[in-house]
Amino acid sequence: MSSPIFFDSTGRRRRLVGRVAFGLLVLIVIAATGFAATLVEVPSAAALVFGRERDQPLPFLTHIARIRHKLPRIAPASNGSLPLRIGFYVPWDEESATSLHDHWNDLDWVVAADALIHTASNSV
Repeated sequence: MSSPIFFDSTGRRRRLVGRVAFGLLVLIVIAATGFAATLVEVPSAAALVFGRERDQPLPFLTHIARIRHKLPRIAPASNGSLPLRIGFYVPWDEESATSLHDHWNDLDWVVAADALIHTASNSV
Protein backbone atom coordinates (compact mmCIF):
# COMPACT_ATOMS: atom_id res chain seq x y z
CA MET A 1 0.00 0.00 0.00
CA SER A 2 2.60 2.45 -0.97
CA SER A 3 0.48 4.37 -3.54
CA PRO A 4 -3.23 5.26 -3.51
CA ILE A 5 -5.52 3.33 -5.86
CA PHE A 6 -6.96 6.32 -7.77
CA PHE A 7 -3.74 8.29 -8.02
CA ASP A 8 -2.92 9.51 -11.59
CA SER A 9 0.61 10.79 -11.79
CA THR A 10 0.26 11.84 -15.45
CA GLY A 11 -2.77 14.13 -14.88
CA ARG A 12 -4.63 12.80 -17.94
CA ARG A 13 -7.72 11.89 -15.91
CA ARG A 14 -7.93 15.45 -14.53
CA ARG A 15 -7.79 16.97 -18.02
CA LEU A 16 -10.42 14.50 -19.30
CA VAL A 17 -12.82 15.18 -16.43
CA GLY A 18 -12.31 18.94 -16.90
CA ARG A 19 -13.15 18.72 -20.61
CA VAL A 20 -16.28 16.60 -19.96
CA ALA A 21 -17.44 19.00 -17.21
CA PHE A 22 -16.86 21.99 -19.51
CA GLY A 23 -18.81 20.29 -22.33
CA LEU A 24 -21.73 19.54 -20.00
CA LEU A 25 -21.70 23.13 -18.77
CA VAL A 26 -21.81 24.41 -22.37
CA LEU A 27 -24.74 22.07 -23.16
CA ILE A 28 -26.65 23.26 -20.08
CA VAL A 29 -26.10 26.92 -21.02
CA ILE A 30 -27.27 26.28 -24.61
CA ALA A 31 -30.38 24.42 -23.40
CA ALA A 32 -31.21 27.18 -20.88
CA THR A 33 -30.79 29.85 -23.57
CA GLY A 34 -33.06 27.93 -25.94
CA PHE A 35 -35.68 27.55 -23.22
CA ALA A 36 -35.50 31.25 -22.33
CA ALA A 37 -35.92 32.13 -26.02
CA THR A 38 -39.15 30.13 -26.19
CA LEU A 39 -40.49 32.06 -23.19
CA VAL A 40 -39.59 35.47 -24.58
CA GLU A 41 -40.65 35.03 -28.20
CA VAL A 42 -44.08 33.45 -28.20
CA PRO A 43 -45.57 33.32 -31.69
CA SER A 44 -49.02 34.85 -31.99
CA ALA A 45 -51.47 32.29 -33.24
CA ALA A 46 -54.55 33.04 -35.28
CA ALA A 47 -57.88 32.70 -33.57
CA LEU A 48 -59.40 29.24 -33.74
CA VAL A 49 -62.35 28.87 -36.06
CA PHE A 50 -65.28 27.13 -34.44
CA GLY A 51 -67.70 26.43 -37.22
CA ARG A 52 -69.54 23.74 -35.34
CA GLU A 53 -68.67 21.48 -32.51
CA ARG A 54 -68.51 17.78 -33.10
CA ASP A 55 -71.79 16.07 -32.30
CA GLN A 56 -71.47 13.65 -29.43
CA PRO A 57 -73.87 10.74 -29.22
CA LEU A 58 -76.42 11.24 -26.49
CA PRO A 59 -77.27 8.53 -23.98
CA PHE A 60 -80.22 6.30 -24.81
CA LEU A 61 -82.36 7.65 -21.96
CA THR A 62 -81.85 11.20 -23.23
CA HIS A 63 -83.17 10.18 -26.64
CA ILE A 64 -86.22 8.63 -24.99
CA ALA A 65 -86.80 11.74 -22.87
CA ARG A 66 -86.65 13.99 -25.93
CA ILE A 67 -89.17 11.83 -27.77
CA ARG A 68 -91.43 11.78 -24.70
CA HIS A 69 -91.38 15.59 -24.42
CA LYS A 70 -92.39 15.95 -28.07
CA LEU A 71 -95.50 13.80 -27.59
CA PRO A 72 -98.70 15.59 -26.60
CA ARG A 73 -99.77 15.30 -22.98
CA ILE A 74 -102.77 13.09 -22.31
CA ALA A 75 -104.70 14.36 -19.34
CA PRO A 76 -107.57 12.39 -17.83
CA ALA A 77 -110.96 13.93 -18.51
CA SER A 78 -112.47 15.48 -15.40
CA ASN A 79 -115.87 16.30 -16.85
CA GLY A 80 -117.81 13.67 -14.93
CA SER A 81 -116.31 10.65 -16.71
CA LEU A 82 -115.17 7.53 -14.93
CA PRO A 83 -112.11 7.84 -12.69
CA LEU A 84 -108.86 6.20 -13.66
CA ARG A 85 -108.51 2.52 -12.79
CA ILE A 86 -104.96 1.90 -11.71
CA GLY A 87 -103.52 -1.52 -10.93
CA PHE A 88 -100.35 -2.25 -8.98
CA TYR A 89 -98.09 -5.12 -9.94
CA VAL A 90 -95.43 -6.47 -7.60
CA PRO A 91 -93.04 -9.09 -8.98
CA TRP A 92 -92.49 -10.90 -5.67
CA ASP A 93 -96.16 -11.85 -5.27
CA GLU A 94 -97.50 -14.60 -7.55
CA GLU A 95 -101.10 -13.53 -6.92
CA SER A 96 -100.25 -10.08 -8.29
CA ALA A 97 -99.33 -11.56 -11.68
CA THR A 98 -102.47 -13.69 -11.73
CA SER A 99 -104.68 -10.72 -10.83
CA LEU A 100 -103.01 -8.55 -13.47
CA HIS A 101 -103.58 -11.25 -16.10
CA ASP A 102 -107.25 -11.53 -15.14
CA HIS A 103 -108.00 -7.79 -15.07
CA TRP A 104 -105.67 -6.18 -17.58
CA ASN A 105 -108.60 -5.17 -19.82
CA ASP A 106 -110.25 -3.29 -16.94
CA LEU A 107 -107.23 -1.13 -16.08
CA ASP A 108 -106.21 2.27 -17.43
CA TRP A 109 -102.74 2.26 -15.90
CA VAL A 110 -100.45 -0.40 -14.43
CA VAL A 111 -97.85 0.59 -11.85
CA ALA A 112 -95.03 -1.92 -11.49
CA ALA A 113 -93.18 -1.88 -8.20
CA ASP A 114 -89.44 -2.36 -8.20
CA ALA A 115 -87.96 -5.51 -6.66
CA LEU A 116 -85.43 -3.35 -4.78
CA ILE A 117 -88.22 -1.71 -2.80
CA HIS A 118 -89.33 -5.12 -1.60
CA THR A 119 -85.85 -6.23 -0.57
CA ALA A 120 -85.24 -2.94 1.22
CA SER A 121 -88.53 -3.18 3.13
CA ASN A 122 -87.85 -6.79 4.11
CA SER A 123 -84.37 -5.99 5.44
CA VAL A 124 -85.67 -3.30 7.80
